[in-house]
Amino acid sequence: MPINTVNPPTEPTNNASNTARTDKSHTVEYGDTLSDIAARHGASLQSVIKANPQIANPDLIYPGDRITVPAPNTVTVQSGDTLSAIAERSQTSVADLVAANDIKNPDLIYPGDVFVVPSANTPAGSGNAGGAGSVATGPATPAGDPSAPGANGSGRFDYSQIQGLANNPNVTPEFIGEVEAMASRLDAKPEHLLAVMSFETGGSFSASETNSIGATGLIQFIPDTARGLGTSTAELARMSEMEQLAFVEKYFSQPQYQGRLGTLEGMYSAVLSGTATPDPDSTLRGFVAGTAAYRANRPLDYNNDGRVTSGEATSQVAARMFGGVSAVQQRLLDSGAVPADQRSGFVDGSLGPITANAISRFQRNQGLSPNGYFNDATGRALFDQTGVGNEGTAPPAAPAPAPAPAPAPETGAGLQLSQSIHERTTPARQRITSPVIGEFTLTEGFMARGGPHSSKSAALAVFSDNPAQAETVPAGTYNLGIDYVTANGRIDSWFDGKVAEIKSGGGYGNRLIAVSDQTFSYGGREYPVYAHYAHADGFTVGVGDTIRAGQDIGDQGSTGHSTGDHVDFLTWIKLDDGTRVFISPNLLASGAQ
Repeated sequence: MPINTVNPPTEPTNNASNTARTDKSHTVEYGDTLSDIAARHGASLQSVIKANPQIANPDLIYPGDRITVPAPNTVTVQSGDTLSAIAERSQTSVADLVAANDIKNPDLIYPGDVFVVPSANTPAGSGNAGGAGSVATGPATPAGDPSAPGANGSGRFDYSQIQGLANNPNVTPEFIGEVEAMASRLDAKPEHLLAVMSFETGGSFSASETNSIGATGLIQFIPDTARGLGTSTAELARMSEMEQLAFVEKYFSQPQYQGRLGTLEGMYSAVLSGTATPDPDSTLRGFVAGTAAYRANRPLDYNNDGRVTSGEATSQVAARMFGGVSAVQQRLLDSGAVPADQRSGFVDGSLGPITANAISRFQRNQGLSPNGYFNDATGRALFDQTGVGNEGTAPPAAPAPAPAPAPAPETGAGLQLSQSIHERTTPARQRITSPVIGEFTLTEGFMARGGPHSSKSAALAVFSDNPAQAETVPAGTYNLGIDYVTANGRIDSWFDGKVAEIKSGGGYGNRLIAVSDQTFSYGGREYPVYAHYAHADGFTVGVGDTIRAGQDIGDQGSTGHSTGDHVDFLTWIKLDDGTRVFISPNLLASGAQ
């Protein structure tokens, strides 16, 4: 389980206007958790627990229970009000108000408008596919000093500009020394580790920092995570900051994070979603529209495309490296990246569409990728620290896209299967291993007839015993591709490629179609191979995402017409007239024995 980044929620107040509240009643359904219910209704977990004194154990609720959900606070706009003023009085941010009320123009509100004030730091539900159950909007801490110092004369990154670090008794020279040593062992940057700890603790850097749902410490370990590391949140809270650093390193040293912590995006996404996602444009695992994690973190979806990317989620953490969001906004103003009609009130401590646009303008002027994310490279350019690094660590991040996770899996001809997959029939289940997609059990062979399949019309297919010629598969009950069950419950991509479609409903349930970089030679031409993954519980990537062979793209499930958790995997090429020709996976792999 990953780490929960929720900080102690603060009940919103409204000192300027009327508030209207009407509590709701929610009937618990199978799979519900209190945190999921709270997130679904825009309430804080703490407020839901407080409203239901009959619940003895917040972790133990039953289908059929009726839960009282406090209605969110509302604020009525008064003459002279601005969103930034309302946000400040209500202890929230402009970005949160915009997201919660679908405000089209933040600079145009009218007296009498009634806005919902979102509950502070509402945690996501434990049902998040990535297990994060966390809110990435960050702790409510004082804005950084816009005049935060830059690099010192030695050329090292000046840690004192990191929010909350200067003159902090918890951050001793010994603490800094151990963070630097840890970063070297993890192949990471110490300033990234410190920025993540600053964000997670609200700048206190306290080993005993604890939020309302029990997440504790320097990177807000949740109870399950602590147990998995051989300790408990209670024990972590009793440790000194130096002692707890050993468990921070133990968390980041897990095999799934190796080679993925060289960027701030990789490091922070490992904390937030449980899956290190170095590519800033990649969707965080489970942070897509319709999930509890997305609902709780919707303000991070700056472009409102229904997903939260690693770059979006990390922007606030990156800002803490340079004194905080207000310091970043002030430098953007000073750089001329903010249009004249947006300069008034621009420094509001909130990252949102207006600030993202200014970041994009600055990036374009600097020759950086104009993605609108505030990241390490943008911060160094904005604060005149390009080339500033730390001894014994990797050089500063380049403006090019983040490096792919290492080691990169083999694709195309490098895809190997430990044995050939059954074709036309399924005489027995097969246990197959692959260096790209791991271990899986084949339950239905390619184009196998009979079995628990629907009746289909005739199809064209290429088998491994005649790779140069398509064969007509007669109409009837058969499997278009293969069925398999993964050993770890994940769906891993077989090839490099790009997500073309994600659909739900029908016999295949939740399904994803990717156009792979793998090609197949047919009729003297090379055609791209389409890869189809079906019956998933859900996917961790979005349409348009670039995916790599071996990448975890979703969770195995049994949606649609299915007899149990498995992956229905199809591969085909599309001829010029639109005809699909299905290809045996054996022909897309080498080294089958």
